Amino acid sequence: MAYSLYFWRETEAALATADEVCAQLCEELAVPGVAQLPMDRIRQSFVDAFPGIKEGASGLEWEGSGSYFEVEWSPACCNLLTVLCGYKLLKSPDTMNRIIDVAAKFGCALYDPQTGERYQQPDPAT
Repeated sequence: MAYSLYFWRETEAALATADEVCAQLCEELAVPGVAQLPMDRIRQSFVDAFPGIKEGASGLEWEGSGSYFEVEWSPACCNLLTVLCGYKLLKSPDTMNRIIDVAAKFGCALYDPQTGERYQQPDPAT
């Protein structure tokens, strides 16, 4: 069982709810006001933050802290970063915060569909 986290960066206020925006992005639809993300730089930031992370079939895969996570994105539509975590990873706040920090460097806010909350969008650092 996995716990899904989604990250994207808005360049203007969305007219739809976070759940609706996420659903559209998951379907690889263009959403006005959602930025394209520099996936090569994001990939490198995950490599830097998580030693031992590996290239997987659809993104990056990491095991540690008694669990795992996978990072996925669509090469056709680079505007949504998806992180699928094992439930045990939720008990490792350090690991979860490092995932969020990588996305935050690129101005991406976390959306947690399990709680329905999209957190405040940070300013991009890079």
